[in-house]
Amino acid sequence: MESAKKIEIDIPKMPREVKDINEKTKVLEAIDITEEINDLKSAQKLLEDSRKKYELLLNPTSDFIIERLKNVKDIDKIEAVTEEKDPNGNLNKPGGYTTQVYFSSPLVKDEYGLFTGDVIEDGTDCGGSVEVYKTVSEAKKRNDYLSAFDGGILSGGAHTVYGSIIIRTSGELTASQQKALEDAILNALTEL
Repeated sequence: MESAKKIEIDIPKMPREVKDINEKTKVLEAIDITEEINDLKSAQKLLEDSRKKYELLLNPTSDFIIERLKNVKDIDKIEAVTEEKDPNGNLNKPGGYTTQVYFSSPLVKDEYGLFTGDVIEDGTDCGGSVEVYKTVSEAKKRNDYLSAFDGGILSGGAHTVYGSIIIRTSGELTASQQKALEDAILNALTEL
């Protein structure tokens, strides 16, 4: 809107004489708004891409998430929960996730030898996970629940809602490592 106000053009009244019409036509033809039109087209493309990226974050499948996580540098093992192997027991239950994909990261050091090598059993501690919900409100509700443990002994690390997913990163990582890994995951999930 700012751009449109800056290039406001005063269109004169229609002259009666042919000579005056030709002069006014030349003045109007000299007005060039190509740059402004290109700026609007660029803004429209950015908006369309933003919408497409957001769509990718609404209830994606585990296969989609696994395929995208394979492109993240600091992720090793990746595994989706199943009904037989679901530590929280919430898969496809009312209010529960539609999928949860755990991953390990070489950034997490197992100083005490506690990790089993089974990424689901080791949980978010060994790297993190991507939880997927049917709706944005269900994801936010789960994130609020996780927030209740922040800063305490039961804290499961960092967690952020994007669309209907929650990206979780290990509490064993530094804050800057958590943010960098979260950003890398988000970029992988929303690549067009």
